[in-house]
Amino acid sequence: LDGNLRERKLSGAGAVQIAGKQVQIEGLNISSGQASIKMDGGVGDTMNLNWQLQIPDLADLLVDASGGVQGEGKFGGTPDLPVIEGTITTSAIALGATSLESANGDFSLSMDAAHPSRLVVQASNLDLGGQLVNSFKIDVQGPINSHDIQVAVAHEKIGLDLSAQGGYIDEQ
Repeated sequence: LDGNLRERKLSGAGAVQIAGKQVQIEGLNISSGQASIKMDGGVGDTMNLNWQLQIPDLADLLVDASGGVQGEGKFGGTPDLPVIEGTITTSAIALGATSLESANGDFSLSMDAAHPSRLVVQASNLDLGGQLVNSFKIDVQGPINSHDIQVAVAHEKIGLDLSAQGGYIDEQ
């Protein structure tokens, strides 16, 4: 892959092999400007696909955006019950009148009731066009059919702490 995207160099390289239901990806690297996504691994009856995301400047991908995003993780499980795990970190994100000083997330998510899923996201100084949310945290723990949720939000005029329990049951 070689070309341009919004006047930035677009390139890609790697090997993809398909044999029946199995797809093997080796050294896949797609980039635009300084932004890149890398993948290695396989998808078939089971999944074992590692990914890495590096976006030092969102302007490489989005008009009028700035800030950085980094992440890494893995797709696992099976096609019927996939698991996605990873971490994401942002810094100095801005798009129009919205900005975010920093955020980070850690997750392991699956529709498999035997998998102890988790999602933890923390953010600080989210400016929504003049409305400043000083901090935000969501923490979800437990399998898809029985999980605990904690939410905490701090704004200059209000604070919110919320706890809930829930679950998803597929009624097929």
